[in-house]
Parts: sequence; structure tokens; C-alpha cells
Amino acid sequence: MSLGKGFLDYDRFMKNCNMRAYKTSDIYFASFLITTGQFYLEGIQDQSPNKKTFIFDKEPSQDLILGFYNGSVKVSAIRLLEALQTLKSATYLVNSGSRQVEVRNQ
Repeated sequence: MSLGKGFLDYDRFMKNCNMRAYKTSDIYFASFLITTGQFYLEGIQDQSPNKKTFIFDKEPSQDLILGFYNGSVKVSAIRLLEALQTLKSATYLVNSGSRQVEVRNQ
């Protein structure tokens, strides 16, 4: 599963901000985007201890967004669960004060 490139470092990401970047605070939708294999997680922004914003390299199409919410786009349940667990672990590391979270491509 490919989650991103290098490190999840919000400060570094914002210095090199891609204007096409997409943000969501929905961890389930973020997991879905990762599972499709079309999006790279570029960073996690710490909004508060209980709210994170996931930053992706590009914006998904309206069809993909609608497909997620109406259930018409199918992905592997196991891959979705793996992505969700990885994002939860990454948000825990952000909560613990880590400025960088290493993401390994699988």
C-alpha cells in the first residue's frame, strides 16, 4: 500500500505547497483515497488533539467523492482497514508531538 513519499511533515509541505493539494478531516474518506492508489498523503495538519486534517497531493474528482459517499466505488476491505489503521497510528504520533512521521511505501 502506498501512503506517501518520504515524511509527513506539515511545515515542509506548506513551504512547497502544491496548489492542487486536497484537504479532508474525514479519516474514513482519507483512508478510501489512499486505498484507491491514486493519491499520496503529503501531510497531517494538527487542528486540535481530536481533529486532524489529511493533506493529499491532488484533488479527487466529484465522481470519486460521490462514489465514496453513495457506495458505488468499490475498494478492497482489507486495504481500507490497513489504510485506516495506518492513519490512526500517524495521528497518534502527531498527537504525541512528533514533527515528522515516516511513511514507508509498500
